[in-house]
Amino acid sequence: MKLKGKSLLITGTNRGIGRALVEQALENGAKKVYATARNIENLSHFNAKNVEKVELDINSIESIERLALKIKDVEILINNAGVLTFGSPLKAKIEDIEKDFQTNFFGTLNMIRAFAPSIIQKPEGAIANVLSIVSLASMEGIAGYSASKAALWSLTQSLRAELNSTGTKVFAIFPGPIDTDMSKEFSLEKTSTHEAAKNIFAGIENDIEDIFPDNMSKTNGQIWLKNPKELEYLFSGV
Repeated sequence: MKLKGKSLLITGTNRGIGRALVEQALENGAKKVYATARNIENLSHFNAKNVEKVELDINSIESIERLALKIKDVEILINNAGVLTFGSPLKAKIEDIEKDFQTNFFGTLNMIRAFAPSIIQKPEGAIANVLSIVSLASMEGIAGYSASKAALWSLTQSLRAELNSTGTKVFAIFPGPIDTDMSKEFSLEKTSTHEAAKNIFAGIENDIEDIFPDNMSKTNGQIWLKNPKELEYLFSGV
């Protein structure tokens, strides 16, 4: 699937991977990119004429449905918007875990439900969900985030089965530590957002369903493919 000449909608583009994805999509020849954020003023860094800045709160079904009624030409939806709260399964505040699920799972699900009917009518369409390497094996200190992303991974697999007959591609993206504000608390070697975005689109253009866009995720993805239990033990420190 080539990006050249395509129209994309990318959520959570005010910074981090989302911002880099918009910039990389343009480099790859996208015809148009709808760049979203809850506050449109946070998108002032986009000046290209084929970038349309859009206000969107994926935690608001009204906001999502309003946008879906307005925009009908989206061929590739990239669900990047997400949040991360810290805490263990027993000690994290329930409201923090609910926040992770509301945005990472339900917000993304509502985006898919709103835009999929239009995307599947396109000659070549795709939905790409930005998950996390902890979708495959969780980490204690980010229990809610890990669980919400694992749920989204399961949803992504279900979506593949449902859309298989339509020809619409469904991609899962499993970043490891990327140099963003979200990962600043992690003392790990981090991949630049530009490099991650470049690898994500390389995966999409080469029809790679499960994309590991950085060195850490590639290494751990291989461990998971061979022995899921080994990755669980690695992440849990057992």
